[in-house]
Amino acid sequence: MRLALFAIFALVLPQVSVAWPLRLLLEPNSDAPAGSEVFATSFATFDDFLNSPSGPPGSFSGIGISQNFDVVGFAYDGMYRLLLETNTDSAAGSEVFVASFATFDDFLNSPPAPPGSFSGIGISQNFDVVGFAYDGMYRLLLETNIDSAAGSEVFAVSYATFDDFLNSPSGPPGSFSGIGISQNFDVVGFANEFQVANTVPEPSVLNLLGLVLAGFCFMRRWGIGGHYRLSPR
Repeated sequence: MRLALFAIFALVLPQVSVAWPLRLLLEPNSDAPAGSEVFATSFATFDDFLNSPSGPPGSFSGIGISQNFDVVGFAYDGMYRLLLETNTDSAAGSEVFVASFATFDDFLNSPPAPPGSFSGIGISQNFDVVGFAYDGMYRLLLETNIDSAAGSEVFAVSYATFDDFLNSPSGPPGSFSGIGISQNFDVVGFANEFQVANTVPEPSVLNLLGLVLAGFCFMRRWGIGGHYRLSPR
């Protein structure tokens, strides 16, 4: 019976949600040595980000960014994905580079030139990559580099898997958002709030389980389902 009580106790623990920290990445606007180019600061909650001090603590990654590339996205899908784009128009398959890191510490301790792969996508000279996110699908965000009418400025492409992103055709299908971006602003990020919740049975399931365990103990006590046994007085 001790085991049964423990099982019930374990199952009625409250549901727990885990919110991942928010990561803000900064990059200097001129080329700098590896280890002093990509600065990361973290916030436990969105309110912490909104109420951030003017100079929050953080750390530099060891990565070095070629003067021909810029950081354009950072996403988490179980691994940390850092997206780079050439700052001049290039051929499809040689414009968008992604480096992957198993942990955030691996990203911070990155070698200057980590291994990675180019996506097959081709970015029109009229657009720039401005975000990369994962919400069960991989979302790549592009923005026109000249002011355009609302509904024709921010373009989103979706991929079912990371391999689909890497093997993207040069001109994948996608959709424009209806948003209009003021000519005084640029999109610089796109993210998904990723949460994991443990699986806890509903109360009705717990009640049923309790009845089953109680019935099992009753049957063992009185021998129901096997030979009938009288308990000594």
